[in-house]
Amino acid sequence: MAKLQGLQADYVFRGTEHVVRMTVHGSVLEVEVEDRLTTDQWRGEFDAAFIEDLTHKTGNFKQFGIFCSMLESALSQSSESVTLDLLTYTTWRR
Repeated sequence: MAKLQGLQADYVFRGTEHVVRMTVHGSVLEVEVEDRLTTDQWRGEFDAAFIEDLTHKTGNFKQFGIFCSMLESALSQSSESVTLDLLTYTTWRR
């Protein structure tokens, strides 16, 4: 059975408090974000191939494990060089 790792952290995006959960099960990353005020929730599951293809398209390729480690660092705020932002459809279109 593949290793299961997870992290839950409070994180502020654009002045709004959220709870962010990430779970890695084998080669699948699951991310859940909940707005603390409205309790709106977003959830997504992303396999290693999707993450690696997406990072390749950005011009900054990351292997799945490295990407997950960077996400964990951003959530735990253990590195000043890695940050996190939440883009909704509305903010992305601006």
